[in-house]
Amino acid sequence: MSKLRDSQYLAYIDRHREFVREEAAVLGIVGRGSEHDVSKLRPDEFDAYAEYFYGGHERGKVPPDVQEAFDYA
Repeated sequence: MSKLRDSQYLAYIDRHREFVREEAAVLGIVGRGSEHDVSKLRPDEFDAYAEYFYGGHERGKVPPDVQEAFDYA
């Protein structure tokens, strides 16, 4: 686990959820926008996604165990 990796992914989630909330408000589905991607904060998904996207792996060279955890999440 890397604090930098985790903080980078958390910043991405925060930015993404803000965009989703804004669009949900425009569409009149505020509740759904607030719930969107909440599962990405659960440890099983958070760790797998953070490692996959911010783990420092070369594009196309993700280790099999990281790929498997990402696919499962």
